[in-house]
Amino acid sequence: MGTRRRARECALQILYGIDWTGQRADDASELFWSCFAGERPSAYAEIRRACDELVDGVSEHRDRIDRELVDASHNWKLERMSVVDRNILRMGTFELIFREVIPRKVVLNEAIEIAKKYGNKESSAFVNGILHFVSTKRAEVDAPKKPRAARKPRPAKATPPTSTEVESAQ
Repeated sequence: MGTRRRARECALQILYGIDWTGQRADDASELFWSCFAGERPSAYAEIRRACDELVDGVSEHRDRIDRELVDASHNWKLERMSVVDRNILRMGTFELIFREVIPRKVVLNEAIEIAKKYGNKESSAFVNGILHFVSTKRAEVDAPKKPRAARKPRPAKATPPTSTEVESAQ
């Protein structure tokens, strides 16, 4: 498993805890890293840095992220979503909006794979649908507006040669 994937999975666990307990992000992160992180892999510092960026970013922009998710999830209230799905969606939305250096396909794929691992059997399709909507909406907002070119006049239709013109050309 890659460093970024491990960071996303750790961030999901921390965000899950924040959702249940209402803890501040830095307190929840410290608790996780001191108690639940287990062994320290060789890339521990990089995993923790990437994880903390996600947790801090989602926490800082949570209101905006949640508004985006409400807009994207027709007929679903955030409170009705499972805590796992909701936090995977928050991470994915944060990356789509605020971390534009990460390609859209990577964000969607990572979120879907994490949903398969931690969510229920419908989670991956649900996460895919919502994040696809968010990313499509984002692409429309970010797309440069092209001015409409003036219409070129159509060339006059050529009239077919008359029989006299055809005979004289031969």
